Amino acid sequence: MKRCQKSKVNRQTLNVKSQMSKVKSQSSDIKGYVVLISVLIVGAVGLAVSVSVLLLSTGAVRTSLALDQSNRTKGYADACVEEALWQIKLDDTYTGTAGLTFDTDETCEYTIIDGGGENRMVQSTGTVKDVVHKSLVTITALDPEIVVSSWLEVADF
Repeated sequence: MKRCQKSKVNRQTLNVKSQMSKVKSQSSDIKGYVVLISVLIVGAVGLAVSVSVLLLSTGAVRTSLALDQSNRTKGYADACVEEALWQIKLDDTYTGTAGLTFDTDETCEYTIIDGGGENRMVQSTGTVKDVVHKSLVTITALDPEIVVSSWLEVADF
């Protein structure tokens, strides 16, 4: 009988060991799934951060380009005002419209309007692609020197 009991105990011990082995195996599997899910979550967060940085960079580049074009249009409008003042200095009776071309889509145009006596008005427009800048200059004297009484940035003439 002792042998039978030993045999029973051995079987029970083997069953317990087998079940413990299965539990350990399942525990390892669960740890593997936890690691896999953690890696996927970290990867998703990293991807989200990368996409956000990319979108912010794209927006910054667009803003920078718009600012650059705006600054160039102001410079072109001012260049046309200077050209108009030069034309008035060469011929104080000059009125009319002319312009300058800097590049394919980068131009300026000015118009000199006679306001009577020594009064003149210069309307200038600088353009870069679809960005436009306008300046309005008022002149109150031509001789002995040109006197600019106002130089304004305007939305329209």
